[in-house]
Amino acid sequence: NGFTTGYKTDAVSVDGSFLRKKLKGDYIGIGVVAFSDKAGDSEFKTNFANISFSYNKALDRKNKQYMSVGVQTGLLSTGLNYSKLTWDSQWDNSTNTNTGIAQDVPAAGNTNNLDVSTGVLWYYFPTKKLSMTCGAALYHLTKPNVSFLSGNTEGLYRKVSVYMGGEYAINDYYRLFPSVLFMRQGPSQELNIGSYLKFIFSRRVEGEPSFFLGAWYRTGDAIIAAARFDYRHYSVAFSYDINISSLSATSNSQGGPEVSFIFILPMPSKVRASRISCPGF
Repeated sequence: NGFTTGYKTDAVSVDGSFLRKKLKGDYIGIGVVAFSDKAGDSEFKTNFANISFSYNKALDRKNKQYMSVGVQTGLLSTGLNYSKLTWDSQWDNSTNTNTGIAQDVPAAGNTNNLDVSTGVLWYYFPTKKLSMTCGAALYHLTKPNVSFLSGNTEGLYRKVSVYMGGEYAINDYYRLFPSVLFMRQGPSQELNIGSYLKFIFSRRVEGEPSFFLGAWYRTGDAIIAAARFDYRHYSVAFSYDINISSLSATSNSQGGPEVSFIFILPMPSKVRASRISCPGF
């Protein structure tokens, strides 16, 4: 595309449910996530490592409806590499050349701060064919400092996100996964609307090998195309942003490809009898 240096993001996470038998239908969720992003010529970095806790309360005796409340906390680190940038003082105006010598370069603004977020989720399974999910979250309650300049303070805007989604079985082999995601942070906001269509190759094969095709519209910005393959406890997914905003003249309509690998640990035979409903995404 037309940018000199794009961005690269890596993320890994693991989560699970606990104490389902002792809590008699309720359960506790615990998760860990690590994230690293580097962007632009300045190598602007955003790294965080968080741990999440949630309590999931069954709202009926058949465990078909749950309310979940969670909190996430961890360390957020930001910074950039000033040596990768050029400054006015490096240029010789008489010859229009870069001398490579800069004056008054600010001290590095690397930051490390506590970051806390919270959220709530409701999910409901009225029939075997239909499930519904709705949730909201508030991020960066502590407004961690993300200033580029040493000694300065610039609090990160809090972010609000609202999610609605569901799963509908068209028949034994086709399922729809519509979803809507709205996010707002400071003066910026984003709305994604779309759906996955799932095709199950065979219901007789253990693990039900399945293929997903999906598309989402990020309003005023991009179309997101996605594909995913599930087999037994493994999933592989790929998505790509097709830029359609005014920035497409610079980006040549290119966006960022994403690849995901998911492994779901098999449940021990002693636990399977207490299996509970879980929303699909």
